[in-house]
Amino acid sequence: MEKNLENIVAEFRKMYMPTFAKLPSRLPLPLISEEDTRCRLRALYQLEVEYRGQVFVYDDNTQNKIDRTARWLYSSTRRGLILMGAMGNGKSTMLRVINRLFQGTSTFGDAQDIFEHFKRSQGSMRYWDEPLLLIDDMGIEPVRCLVYGEEYFPITRLLLHRYDKQRTTIIATNLSLEDIGARYGDRVVDRLKETFSEIIYDAESYRLR
Repeated sequence: MEKNLENIVAEFRKMYMPTFAKLPSRLPLPLISEEDTRCRLRALYQLEVEYRGQVFVYDDNTQNKIDRTARWLYSSTRRGLILMGAMGNGKSTMLRVINRLFQGTSTFGDAQDIFEHFKRSQGSMRYWDEPLLLIDDMGIEPVRCLVYGEEYFPITRLLLHRYDKQRTTIIATNLSLEDIGARYGDRVVDRLKETFSEIIYDAESYRLR
């Protein structure tokens, strides 16, 4: 009886499969290996820091963040990564490094710029379905805006849309999950917990050293 039920379920799976859209690739470019990804990130990170006139410090904290980011990029199945913590810890630097790693196939946007784009375009959003979207400084932008007298929540809508469409998103923010819940709502936090990995940046600010 159980075998017969399994066969029936298998037939229904075949029947319904075409109604499910093919999942987009998690990342826009393939990665060779975790070690290769780690080395590329380290080289790009050093160049990014030096490009901004700073001294590259390859300490345990930086190594840990590069290692964990490389591991997530290469082997995670999750569609999101959130870099969280205090200012000056390298979150934005890592986001810019990831953007350079994918050589123009990813889209980088400051949360304030994304918000302003939504207002200017009167509710349309070029960021909706980008294969890999990197959102920097989430939390500095206003939560809501008015378009023709109607209230919108741009970042909330963007995150929920990308969740529904299974698009990969990487976020840098100074907010905690509790702060995100208070600002963007429980639905956003619930989906972040389901589909995002977290890397916590809790070292002393490099700007103070």
